[in-house]
Amino acid sequence: MGRQVVKMRADFDVDGKPVPLKFRYVTEEEEMAVVKVDRITKRDMNNHCGNKMLVLKCESDEDGVVKTYELRFEVNTCLWFLYY
Repeated sequence: MGRQVVKMRADFDVDGKPVPLKFRYVTEEEEMAVVKVDRITKRDMNNHCGNKMLVLKCESDEDGVVKTYELRFEVNTCLWFLYY
């Protein structure tokens, strides 16, 4: 499983939980790609090596194909990670 820090555009719900809207990442061809988050299918909070992480299973529709991926928000640093 690969991991990459991403630039995230997010909102927050009334309870203060982050809701990802879209993100940018660097592709294997070293180009910037933008992905719109269409659905969050699962939301969990866990500790990874002592770091509190919000783990989101997400889906995006790209040209009629549904892509699934995992986004993680590290609470202490406010960094977003894409796991693929």
